[in-house]
Amino acid sequence: MADINREELKHDPIAEYIVHQLAKIQKHWRQVVVGVCIAAVVIIAVAYHFSRKETVPQKASLALAQARTPDALEGVVRAYGGTFAAPAALAELGRVAIMETNYQAAIGYYQRLVAEYPKDFLVPAALLSVAKCYIELENYSDAETVLRRQLLYDRNHYAVAAAQLELVSLLVATKRYGEAWDELQAWDQTFRDSQFGSLADGLREKLMRLSGASTNLVAQQAS
Repeated sequence: MADINREELKHDPIAEYIVHQLAKIQKHWRQVVVGVCIAAVVIIAVAYHFSRKETVPQKASLALAQARTPDALEGVVRAYGGTFAAPAALAELGRVAIMETNYQAAIGYYQRLVAEYPKDFLVPAALLSVAKCYIELENYSDAETVLRRQLLYDRNHYAVAAAQLELVSLLVATKRYGEAWDELQAWDQTFRDSQFGSLADGLREKLMRLSGASTNLVAQQAS
């Protein structure tokens, strides 16, 4: 750095301040460079974090749409565990397992969804699928536990109508016809006049046939 004539600048406070700061930078230039580098790294890291945060949902959605195999779906769960794609991938793994009649594997996937994402929108549907898988395996005890304690204990969710009909089906399958009629009556009181009303028609006819109930009894139960 060229020498600066301090005598010429001694009456100029602004110039003297500039000269003083330049002298400090010249003396401590290594510390200044390190500080600037650290600040630059921090800025770049923060910018990368927020840019990545903005693109993760789009990447997760694309990865889920492109996943065609169980391994690919598991990859979505691992890579995008903090997004909607992970529970959706687990639900799809469960669906595929059911199609292959591998009900035990399906139960495992759905239970993972419930345990790892307990507040996700898919939880009621996952629990209902678990109950249905147990019924397919003729494990009626575990199916009833899921239905009564996890789906019908708190009925503030979208799967409650289907869950109660599933319980009626379970009671019919275990020949507990009196309990089945009670549950069906309770279902009728809530859902018979709703858009779900026709869902119970076939089950009601089956229960009537198996239990030998008369038309009058059915009418009494529905009233």
